[in-house]
Amino acid sequence: MDTNDIIKESLNEASKKFRNCDISSEEYELILGKPLGQQMLDLSETHHEGMTEFYRQYYRANQEARTKLFDGVHDLLETLRNKGIKCGILTNKGRNGLEKGLRQYHIEGYFEYYLSAQDVTNAKPNPEGIHKICAYYGIREADTLMVGDSGHDIEAGKNAGVATCLVSWTVLNLSKLKSLNPDYIVNHPSAIGFIKKTSN
Repeated sequence: MDTNDIIKESLNEASKKFRNCDISSEEYELILGKPLGQQMLDLSETHHEGMTEFYRQYYRANQEARTKLFDGVHDLLETLRNKGIKCGILTNKGRNGLEKGLRQYHIEGYFEYYLSAQDVTNAKPNPEGIHKICAYYGIREADTLMVGDSGHDIEAGKNAGVATCLVSWTVLNLSKLKSLNPDYIVNHPSAIGFIKKTSN
């Protein structure tokens, strides 16, 4: 799901209300991909609690109108299901927003198991969530692919010992993300369906 615009907008509105300034591009690079509480703490040790609550209210009020499904994602999910490939979600976002988005775009049926920030003790880039998903499906890390658009995603995958795939439509600095050496880089969701993950 493309939540980039509403996330950045919600963060910036919270910053303007409590810090009286916009979030800089450098700050976005620092905080995007982290759990919400940590994002706000990075922005303001003084106002992080108020900013967190404001963000949640703003995001919930505008999520449906300001999000969309990336082109090609539905077809990709169909392809993976037809191939018998199990799909899970690991996000540093909250569970309410995640489940609302899944229902909004009618894709909840493609994911038997998913984990939000509330479902793990240690958020990405810690590998805890990936290990939990592998354990749930009974699959080996060596047979798993982590797809993501942030450094936290790629680092979590590497920390878990799974293959990693970076999507090029990230809002973060693509060159910096490439320097993390993901195993694959794709320019469209359909390309993910052609990745063959093999292990020894």
